[in-house]
Amino acid sequence: MGSTTKRIPLLIQQLNRAILAARDVQLGTLLNDIITQFNALRADVAALRTRMNTASLASAGLAIKTSSSAVVKYTGTISAIVAGVPIRKTAGDMPALAGTLATAKSAAWAFYIDESGTLSVSAKTADKTTHDLALAALPANPDNKALVGFVVIDNATGSNFVGGTTALDTASLTVTYYNAIGMTAFVAVLASADLAALNER
Repeated sequence: MGSTTKRIPLLIQQLNRAILAARDVQLGTLLNDIITQFNALRADVAALRTRMNTASLASAGLAIKTSSSAVVKYTGTISAIVAGVPIRKTAGDMPALAGTLATAKSAAWAFYIDESGTLSVSAKTADKTTHDLALAALPANPDNKALVGFVVIDNATGSNFVGGTTALDTASLTVTYYNAIGMTAFVAVLASADLAALNER
């Protein structure tokens, strides 16, 4: 009996140590989660700052280069800010469109400029059944590039449209040129599931 009584304080002491250790583990896990979320938030804020400092400032005046041409030109001066760097590029040609658009389908291509003044074009969107669906299929704006504009081609019944080869004023085509002005949308938030996980601890 006496021996058992003597062991009780030792057991209590061991239990207390175990509880404190468990609390330390839980606190460590919570702190690690907070640090991970904070670092992710810093990255989101940095990306948001870059995107907010990237915008087209004026219409580029996209149009067909000349009669029977497969090339898109910009008739105005491209004025933009890319990652805080002012860019100005006088009238010229856009990069060639690429890809094949099936008959009775629509597709879109986007044009960009980076901080060095280099122009680029997106890949063709997937073939869509309507003009609006083609617009909706345009890719997200790349980092460190300003959106100059985009073109949507509606190919009526006839032959396939071949980017860089088929003339943009072909009778069976309806080609619409869009000029972008301002920032492209960008939203970065912590996922609600991540916040809920933090609240559970």
